[in-house]
Amino acid sequence: MAVLALLFPGQGSQEPDMGRDLAESDKEIMDLWKKAESVSGLALREIYWGGSDRDMAETRHLQPALTAVNLSLWIKLRAKLSATEIAAAAGHSLGEFSAVAAAGVLPVDKILELVSLRGRLMSEADPEGKGGMAAVLKLPREQVESFVNAAREATGETILIANYNTPAQFVVSGTARAVSHVQAGVKAARGRAIALAVSGAFHSPLMASAASEFASAVRSIPDASWRRARFAVYCNAEPGALTEAGGNPRMHDAADDGAGAVDYRHPPHVGRRLPRLPGMRPQGRARQDGGAHFKRIRPDAGARG
Repeated sequence: MAVLALLFPGQGSQEPDMGRDLAESDKEIMDLWKKAESVSGLALREIYWGGSDRDMAETRHLQPALTAVNLSLWIKLRAKLSATEIAAAAGHSLGEFSAVAAAGVLPVDKILELVSLRGRLMSEADPEGKGGMAAVLKLPREQVESFVNAAREATGETILIANYNTPAQFVVSGTARAVSHVQAGVKAARGRAIALAVSGAFHSPLMASAASEFASAVRSIPDASWRRARFAVYCNAEPGALTEAGGNPRMHDAADDGAGAVDYRHPPHVGRRLPRLPGMRPQGRARQDGGAHFKRIRPDAGARG
């Protein structure tokens, strides 16, 4: 009986030397890093195994590198598990691609192509790095929304709640000045506001050009490349499982609704539901799919081996 649900992290989870010990002790994993470098055209090992925090946070670098780490850890984990032990997988934003790869919906090469493209497009959407994001905790939604509205009015700049993670945890995204304005209000109200280690205002209107071009790229993937899922995959903007184990994925049909977690029009939201995808049937939450235990894939585990 399936008892494990996997959760892959997204941007902001990077660590110095992440994945290094695993790669240096396992040829398959080192080959994965080399493949990610070849596909992205970037010296990822140089950046993450000895680079600066600024370079590690740059989305163009981070997306293929963190995906390589996620999939490295998946390689190690799957060797210890049978397919029937895994009930479902999900990922925070970028991590959703690793969940898709783990479920066998798309080949690893294609996943690396997509995240490399996604990183480049998101970097080009904010080339000067004027955007930022912050996690807001310990305050109710209505109060966070009031701080966001106040920041928008005070600065005249883009700011919104980009992620509704829980009833008391949100992520705001916008220009750095507007995000700082929200952080000040949150702290004055005795909440917590934590700046995220990212290089742009992801899941915001500042990513509109990236969302449009990325959606086109997802739709262009041939039908023959999409495989039957080994287990359910939970999408960021959908509280139920969009990919029934063994079902037809066809995730590209949902590109306009944020497939790939770039689009800002439909932020990850508690209770929000996407249109059903052809060939997919929303399940219950992961626990109802047999996911009795959640395994969070940690990049720092890759750094320590």
